[in-house]
Amino acid sequence: MRKVKDRPLRADDRIRQGILDMIIGTLALIVGILFCSTTITFGMVEPGGESTGFLAEGLIAGSLGCLVFGLGAAQYLKAAIEAGYTDDSL
Repeated sequence: MRKVKDRPLRADDRIRQGILDMIIGTLALIVGILFCSTTITFGMVEPGGESTGFLAEGLIAGSLGCLVFGLGAAQYLKAAIEAGYTDDSL
């Protein structure tokens, strides 16, 4: 079996990876929003502030989704600049 050397990804591959990260981040954010909204809508938050549902999990999923989206957007923009794209070519 041939060993593949570690090499940096081309700019086009990093652009695709950045887009994929943005899509995954968006989906995680949507799941987090759905968890939080269903927890609040169906009254799973007790008057004392304790959550009996998925409020904390939803906030964590939404926060991670925002983080992944931001990292993907930064990777996409950095790769696009390195590839020499202009506003008209994107």
